[in-house]
Amino acid sequence: MLSASRFNGMLNKMGQQAQWRRGYECPCRDPHSGAADPFCPACGGKGITWGESVTATVAIAGQKVQQEWAKLGMYESGDMVVTIPSDSAIYSLGQFDRLVMVQSSVPFSRVLTHDGTEVLPFAVERIERASWLEGGAEVDGGLPMVLVDGSLSWSSSPPPVGRQYSLTGRQRPEYFALRDFPQDRAHFGGQPLPRRVVLRLMDLFGR
Repeated sequence: MLSASRFNGMLNKMGQQAQWRRGYECPCRDPHSGAADPFCPACGGKGITWGESVTATVAIAGQKVQQEWAKLGMYESGDMVVTIPSDSAIYSLGQFDRLVMVQSSVPFSRVLTHDGTEVLPFAVERIERASWLEGGAEVDGGLPMVLVDGSLSWSSSPPPVGRQYSLTGRQRPEYFALRDFPQDRAHFGGQPLPRRVVLRLMDLFGR
């Protein structure tokens, strides 16, 4: 007989830690069109706000499942299918909720302008290089600290005010929940079984 608890135990051993933030429809949405207010201070025009993060375990699904999702014709580069144990704190993950994979990292490089208000809109693992141009030559500066809200704090050698600079490092991959993966069973003998959910890169949210 299929044991949900053993299934969960296997997934919890092979899974990765993720930070989950539940998504909520922003009250700024137009009641007729459903469009968000592009100047809304709460959601920034995205139409969704997100709550505090909760850490739990998800398991990356196999390549066969990824191929099945691609065959549905809705696949985007970077999509990922995860399996969520039924005893996980994020078992109730819903559409547009956010997940940060805290045990993985990917490279990033961004060009910003230094005015003291820069914010990185993703979870940063580390900053590796900050550079800008002076007299046609590239200059390496100090490395900023990334604060909880994503803002940057420079203790030494910041870029000149108003100067464009390049910031390079590694970030935590972040996704939003797109939908449940189609399946022909959700329970077995009354026991809740793990769910499969399609995730899409947060950079593609709203596109």
